[in-house]
Amino acid sequence: MIASAGNTGATDVDAPSAMGGALLVTAVDGSDVRPPFASCGTEVDLSAPGVDLLGAYPGNPDAVRWSRTSFSTALATGGYVLVKALHPTWTP
Repeated sequence: MIASAGNTGATDVDAPSAMGGALLVTAVDGSDVRPPFASCGTEVDLSAPGVDLLGAYPGNPDAVRWSRTSFSTALATGGYVLVKALHPTWTP
């Protein structure tokens, strides 16, 4: 399982992410710097883009900008799936 580290900005991660058994992801900006909202700590396994990402919003015909670790987690999960498809014997 891949989970978000949380958006409290704390140096420890939110539950249920902290319960173990998951790869934890935090956010970074375009300069590879952790933004103030992104939780971090020794439990975090990797980071992915999570600031000013363009995406859809219900009822809005235009793209909007999103910033949170859940978006980082989605990108990391997509990357994991692609690597796993190419190398099915690799472990996380």
